[in-house]
Amino acid sequence: MADGVLSMYRVTLDTRLDCPLGRVTAAHDVTLTTPYWNLSPETGRCDLWVEASSPGRSQLESGIRALRDADGVSYFELKRKRGSHSTAHVVLEETVAIETVLANGGAVIGPLRDRNGWERWHLGFADADAAAATLDSLDRRYELAAVEQTPRSESLASLGDRCGVSDVAISKTLRRAERKLLGAAVSALAGLDGFDSDPDSDSNSDPDSNSDPNSTNARPDGGG
Repeated sequence: MADGVLSMYRVTLDTRLDCPLGRVTAAHDVTLTTPYWNLSPETGRCDLWVEASSPGRSQLESGIRALRDADGVSYFELKRKRGSHSTAHVVLEETVAIETVLANGGAVIGPLRDRNGWERWHLGFADADAAAATLDSLDRRYELAAVEQTPRSESLASLGDRCGVSDVAISKTLRRAERKLLGAAVSALAGLDGFDSDPDSDSNSDPDSNSDPNSTNARPDGGG
């Protein structure tokens, strides 16, 4: 990859919006995923294809009825329903939040997902400043929880510029950190039952030498 600037600044965040989809999922056991949407700059209306899923048919029925009748929904057409899954064409009267993202040069780069009153967004920006301006504007109107912010295609040279050191120094630091992380990972794995960092070390081991799992010295499971 050629040395250069960031190709995209990505932000994943959860938002609690005053919108029909969020209100429906806050009140009903249904998850709404929006793989496609289109915002009309002339009318401000947002055209959506919404996929709904629930633990059972009754929860799904309740959720899609609530979405159909929700304030702010100007059009609803059920396209498909099978079991506890359905697809609907929905038009919202307005969506100020997405307009804010677009006004700051951002883009929605993944499906929207509404669950338990929260909507997860995957956003892309040309730089961190545009992302910060968008989040600041949204934060004044809505409840936000940033999940992940990811600079893309960061180079050794640009990391060096950020830290005020040479790219050689950055490379050495990364290698040292990598060795420490790998060493810690091997040590942690070696401590798990049934794992040995040397695959040949147990070939002559005494089968009776294993610790009693009921012993007070037995380690608790450290799985995450």
